[in-house]
Amino acid sequence: MVGFLERVRRVTKSANVVLEIVDARFIDLTRNTTLERELFAQGKKIILVANKADLVQKRRYKAGFPVVWVSSRTRRGSRKLREAIGIAAGSGKAKIAVVGYPNTGKSSVINMLRGKKVARSSISAGYTRGEQLVKISDNLALIDLPGIIPLDEMNETELALIAAKSPWQLKDVQSAAEKMIGIMKANGTREIMGISITDKEPEDILAEIAIAKKKLRRGGEADIDSISKILLLAWQKGKLA
Repeated sequence: MVGFLERVRRVTKSANVVLEIVDARFIDLTRNTTLERELFAQGKKIILVANKADLVQKRRYKAGFPVVWVSSRTRRGSRKLREAIGIAAGSGKAKIAVVGYPNTGKSSVINMLRGKKVARSSISAGYTRGEQLVKISDNLALIDLPGIIPLDEMNETELALIAAKSPWQLKDVQSAAEKMIGIMKANGTREIMGISITDKEPEDILAEIAIAKKKLRRGGEADIDSISKILLLAWQKGKLA
């Protein structure tokens, strides 16, 4: 974490505005408040960019600074983000630093702002290896910082939810899937794979989906671990709302 903050301090020193990219499905988990305090200490203006907004139904969040909801996949919110950047940057030329955890979609947001694929993007954590400077207009340039997870601050469930750990690497995949279901409920999701999730316990939901998808153990018992892995992988790929 210390190494990451040192890199942020160095790169954001010349930036006027910082875009902190978070996953709209679980903003609190993918916000880095330690980093935010560092940026405030530098006098930087921060815009919280809630990416993957097409995967949530409820869009209410207060951060103490501007929050813009976008979907880099559908390009929804692109205009509002540009407007927010323009207001924060003011007149004249400006550099915008882009930070965030891996797989929140930093490179995809940059591509959306630029209008074409200029920054590398991948499902694999840590794909962006070094800082990149991307020009998006005559007056604006984006600095893309590689995302680095402070692993000692996250448990395996949280790492799975932000797609930093494969479901097949988890010691307790069911707990991670149940946490995911709880987040989906809080985001307004009513069903998963055609199965209603309202007024049901997560464990019962997993069992019902497993039976419906014929993921069974010998004797017809629901294979909770198998369906948990399937659901978590779909979540990581953005295929579950």
